[in-house]
Amino acid sequence: MQCAELQGAAVVLRTDVPLSSCVGGAFVVVADQSDVAAEQITAENVGYAFAWGFGAVVLFWFLGLGVGVARKLIRMA
Repeated sequence: MQCAELQGAAVVLRTDVPLSSCVGGAFVVVADQSDVAAEQITAENVGYAFAWGFGAVVLFWFLGLGVGVARKLIRMA
């Protein structure tokens, strides 16, 4: 994170000012913390995504099965 301040129409990054004294007309820039490319893909993330995908497929298969059985029972009645 960096401290920044407005000077006219320009934004000036202040690397010489610590974040603890970044007050008043200054604001903190956190763009470097939200950089998606900086994040690593871990095995935990892959497992989490796979579990959600597998769960969604099983859920919709089960819902389709239930609708199919219900339609068959309605036709038989």
